[in-house]
Amino acid sequence: MSNRRVLMVDDEQRVLDGLRRMLRGRYELTTSVSGAEAIGLVRESAERREPFAVVVSDMQMPVVNGAALLASVNRISPDTVLMILSGQADMSATIAAVNNSSLFRFLTKPCGAEDLTRALDDALRQYELLHAERDLLERTLNGAVEVLTELLSSASPVAAARSGRVRALVAAVTEAVEVADGWEVRLASLLSQVGCVSVPEEVLRRVVAGEELADAERALVAGHPNLARTLLGRVPRLERVAAWVGAQPVELAEARAPLAVDAPGKRGWPGELVFATAVTCLLGVEGGVPPEELATRLAEQGFPAPLVSAALGAELVATGGRVLRSLGVDEIMTGHVLDQDVLTTAGVMLLRKGEPVTDTLLIRLKHYARTVGVEEPIQVLC
Repeated sequence: MSNRRVLMVDDEQRVLDGLRRMLRGRYELTTSVSGAEAIGLVRESAERREPFAVVVSDMQMPVVNGAALLASVNRISPDTVLMILSGQADMSATIAAVNNSSLFRFLTKPCGAEDLTRALDDALRQYELLHAERDLLERTLNGAVEVLTELLSSASPVAAARSGRVRALVAAVTEAVEVADGWEVRLASLLSQVGCVSVPEEVLRRVVAGEELADAERALVAGHPNLARTLLGRVPRLERVAAWVGAQPVELAEARAPLAVDAPGKRGWPGELVFATAVTCLLGVEGGVPPEELATRLAEQGFPAPLVSAALGAELVATGGRVLRSLGVDEIMTGHVLDQDVLTTAGVMLLRKGEPVTDTLLIRLKHYARTVGVEEPIQVLC
């Protein structure tokens, strides 16, 4: 359903009453007699995720004038389309409104019903256009990332498995608490291990198993975040994701919370902090640190308890709540985890124990079963 929520702001109630009569039935109309009150309404609507599509303000108002109001609205709700309806605006105030708030249209009083409704309809179309373009871009970007992660699964199954665990931890945190940058932190979790394509599989297996690495191997692992930063930094709109992935720790001892906060902001916990918490929790789990000790260590390193609790809770469920079953290839499903090496009937290893069954892996497994033959049944964790 399209958003037709319009906020009209004027310090004269009689003007608002006239506008309400003029526009009755055409829009979901809210009125306010002061800039300060209007800012509160905009903030509340944004927090409820029911933003105003259009805000129309008088220019000359006491305490908070139209230029200041619209600048605040632009910060709180960047997608809201902004208009001025005024008969007293001076040139400096008009320039301020245009420069500081991305003003869509400036109307002068008196403004007839036909001109006002035409302007409002244009503003609503602009709002819908912005959202349609953003939705298309984000769906395209998400689709491209999904393809990239599936390719990672083929090129480096261990890296893909680690990425899947980070994704699960991030999903658990975002379900438990409000997160400000939901789509970005989701992409960061999907792409968290893309730099591991430069690390040999056997080295990654030793990392996952919590084994000691030689100095040269540690250097290879330490370089994967920077490689990911370089690769992802080339993709438009992934600049912040690239920075988060590039800054991720590779050893538990070096991990520190990226932001010095112990409470969420107005829009929820920062995505950068959620991502770093998930990655750091995984490092501790891979290192064999008991959950209670890990929670204490992460608190000492600046990670907020609500995020740590959500992530560790999800990890305990993921590792302790599965059922071991022996299944034929046709019975295995996406989401299962291999609990044994998968071999061809000739004894050639195809897949290793511990790999999560993704869509791509399942396609490969069924292809192998049809063409070269696979030893069945296969033990999986469901």
